[in-house]
Amino acid sequence: MVQLRKLKKQRLIFYKSLQPIYSPALKEKIYFTSEGFKHLIYESSGSPRVSAEQYLKLMYLKYVPDVIQECRAVSKIRVDKSNGIKWFELIHKAKGFGPVRVVVKKKS
Repeated sequence: MVQLRKLKKQRLIFYKSLQPIYSPALKEKIYFTSEGFKHLIYESSGSPRVSAEQYLKLMYLKYVPDVIQECRAVSKIRVDKSNGIKWFELIHKAKGFGPVRVVVKKKS
């Protein structure tokens, strides 16, 4: 648990340092909001993710900028018509690593 707490602090510093990144797949800049980081730690219901899932999401975070910059096509789109929110799935093979999936949320 101490290790996860330390990792959260380290990754939060990294996350806050991220500048908007242009996505060729979405043809627009992606911004890193506090809501995005919160999603790594909590389920959409607001309950905390299990520790193992938090750990994996935080470890993969370092690959997110490359995936956004290098991915050329959206893999999947999910739409919630009731509130105008769309989720775009980007998948790209990160440098020195296998495929990484990044989900980008867009409010209409």
